[in-house]
Amino acid sequence: MNLKFACYLVLSLCFAPAFGQQKEFLNEDGTKTTEDRAAYYRVVWKDRHGQLFGFIKEYYLNGRIRKQENYKAGNLEGRVTAYYPTGEVKSEANYEGGNKLGPWQEWYPNGQVKEEGTCDSRPYSDA
Repeated sequence: MNLKFACYLVLSLCFAPAFGQQKEFLNEDGTKTTEDRAAYYRVVWKDRHGQLFGFIKEYYLNGRIRKQENYKAGNLEGRVTAYYPTGEVKSEANYEGGNKLGPWQEWYPNGQVKEEGTCDSRPYSDA
């Protein structure tokens, strides 16, 4: 067995219990709820302190993607893309340290630009 692979395997097994993928059900305003009352769900990774980290996806109950976002130390970091239930892109924005930063755009379901702008720094709101 390759030494690098063996080290990777041992480290993976040691840290696996500290980090776990979870499925969370949320209602329209983003509050956690039960599956039968949910408007959508997301698959999240949380560190041992309960903070979100890594690439997270939200899904409509029909299984289509609702949002893609990345977290670092519990804060949004990088591109956030939101989608309409039909699959068309709804909005895109970049985040740094949890704040909206740089150019952002929103589209109507037909693909026409609804709104666009640039942010210097703005606390998180829906992409």
